[in-house]
Parts: sequence; C-alpha cells; structure tokens
Amino acid sequence: PQDDDCAHVYSFDLETEKVVQAWDSNVALDGLVPRFKGAQRGPEKTALCHSAQSVFVMDPSTRSAINNTHKGSQFAYTTKVQLNTLATTEDKAFAVGNQMGEVRLFDG
Repeated sequence: PQDDDCAHVYSFDLETEKVVQAWDSNVALDGLVPRFKGAQRGPEKTALCHSAQSVFVMDPSTRSAINNTHKGSQFAYTTKVQLNTLATTEDKAFAVGNQMGEVRLFDG
C-alpha cells in the first residue's frame, strides 16, 4: 500500500477485481489477523489489528471501524514498543512480538 493508505483496510472481490468495502482505522496499520484461530471459517466479522504501539479490534460494522465498546478491545502503549507481529488462539488470547524479540501475551 501507499504510505498515506496504511490506515485503510479493503475487501476485494476476486471475481470482479474490485474493492467492495473499505474501512478507515485512523491509525497506520502494520498487521491484521482473524480475531481468533478459525474465525475466518465462521460468521465472525471483527479482526485484530496492530500498529507499532497498539493492538485493537477492528469491527467493519461500526462507523469508525475500531471497536471500543467492550473491555479489552484496545491495548495501547505510550512508549515506542515497535510491535511487528501478532498471533491469536481459539479462545481469543493473543501474543504480540516486537522488533527487540520480546513477546507479550494477552488474554483477549
């Protein structure tokens, strides 16, 4: 993506080769994964996203796309932790890693 486009997520229809939906996170995204392991096979619409300093739930059904309606929907750091990888489990727990090799576990 373009540098000015890193805060957007697009749903692309492979048959028509067109963007069918777009969401703005208002935060430059570094990654996006299913909310929990196996979520892409079911009705789950939310995704877990991360930037260099935060992890949050993106919900395409809300206007702002960032879901702040329940506890644990956003984890943000005030220091520069440089998050660069994210993984989830079946029970919505997740792990984030940073550029220094540290791994942090959260009970989603």
